[in-house]
Amino acid sequence: MTYLHMFIYYTFICSAVLFFGVGINRSIQVTQFHLRINFKVVLKSFVSIIATIVLSYLIIQYLLIPIKLAELFPLLSLLLFLCINTFIEALVRITAKVSTAEFSFSWLIIVLSLYECSNLLESLVICTSCMLSFIIMLPMVYCFQKYIFLRPFEKNERKHIIVILSISVLMLALSVCDVAWLNIGGR
Repeated sequence: MTYLHMFIYYTFICSAVLFFGVGINRSIQVTQFHLRINFKVVLKSFVSIIATIVLSYLIIQYLLIPIKLAELFPLLSLLLFLCINTFIEALVRITAKVSTAEFSFSWLIIVLSLYECSNLLESLVICTSCMLSFIIMLPMVYCFQKYIFLRPFEKNERKHIIVILSISVLMLALSVCDVAWLNIGGR
């Protein structure tokens, strides 16, 4: 039951997009012209994230922690992610003849899920819920963009800034209950 709570927590309450800001810029790029989700990109990112997390976790657990170098996990996971992502990108380009290049969103999900977990299954649950929270966030970003891009008098750069500011206001509104001074009962 704790994995279900963790999944719900990282999908809705502590959304990777709305709480940590992971993928805000990517969500604006994805929903710029239409709301169709390219499932090849999502699947490729998900496979590379899962493979990187599993390999990174095993190497961290059985190599870096015993020799007391656990602080190097971001570098290790970055190197593994670059290798795995390049290999999967090459496979996708050869088979589907489509570019699914994406880096920052996947990398931040990997770091978040490895940093927040205490075992491998928790890390996989966190990364899955982060991907789902990103997909759930896309219609909201699309609505922000459609509303703001209806204004004909502003340049596109200003419109992107307004979309990012709208998402940040939403982030602040959702995280306002997490302020320490509002917690009267806890001392």
